Amino acid sequence: MCAVFVFLLMNLSNAQTIANFEDKILGITFQYPPDWGPAKLTQKGALNEVTISVKEYTTMPTLLMEHRYTGDVLVNVENFFPLQMNLAQYFENAFSKARFLPDFKITELDKMTTFAGLPAYKLNYTYTKKNMGDTIKMTSTNIFTIKNNKAYLISFEAPITLYHFYQPNLKKIIDSFRITN
Repeated sequence: MCAVFVFLLMNLSNAQTIANFEDKILGITFQYPPDWGPAKLTQKGALNEVTISVKEYTTMPTLLMEHRYTGDVLVNVENFFPLQMNLAQYFENAFSKARFLPDFKITELDKMTTFAGLPAYKLNYTYTKKNMGDTIKMTSTNIFTIKNNKAYLISFEAPITLYHFYQPNLKKIIDSFRITN
């Protein structure tokens, strides 16, 4: 009986540490840390974007300029209909401008991965961000797939010095992402 009680407490604790996002029209669901949210949906024509604002890590010195750039997780669902597009074409269209970022360097390009149980591309790259006099070395993670003439993309960028703080939660979002239609 004691073991059952501990099990229930652990499940209750885990349930409180995860928020669920579900949109039946977009046909997506995923989990995210509730203190990162709330998840906000915006629509821009064929592009639907869910933004989850990332929690700042308060244990870090606020004097670090990197601390001011926590970023957002972006979940994009883009409808191509009536066009047909494959992963390679989407990759070229979506990331053609990234190569012109200052100090752009691809750190990982995996064209043989999966995302939501489908063939996918994963792209990680670094670049230098200049904003209001600050120069910050950034890293960007992007994973995407295509299903039924729709592209599904999760992207996140953060200062390289802070990325390791955010990466476990980003992985949870990616791992829990499901396409429901």
